[in-house]
Amino acid sequence: MKYTWRLALTAILVIANYFIFSNLELGQSNTLSIIVFSTNVIIGWMLGNQLDKFVASKKELGSTQTTLVDYTFALDFLSLGIGITNEKGEFEFVNKAHQDLYGYNLKEFLTKSWMDCYSPETVERL
Repeated sequence: MKYTWRLALTAILVIANYFIFSNLELGQSNTLSIIVFSTNVIIGWMLGNQLDKFVASKKELGSTQTTLVDYTFALDFLSLGIGITNEKGEFEFVNKAHQDLYGYNLKEFLTKSWMDCYSPETVERL
């Protein structure tokens, strides 16, 4: 449920406020009680919203990590050389065929740029 923590924290604060304010005498500041009660409900809703977002993000991260492991496993067994670089051109992933093609091991590849795989003339042309 999308609103689980929002509803739970708001309900807890509503119940806590009810017990606190039910013990006050009738002549005591009702306006202040309403302001405190409303503020606590808003705070509960906002904290619950952040917890809901955190829980959803955690679920999505687990799903993404599983998918990434599956893709990595599949790419490792391709006979085509595949190298994935970041925006700076540095390798972040290379499969076994790519390592064999250029003669570097995985540890060496992760310190290199894509330009290290080609001659200066080829890099200039690209």
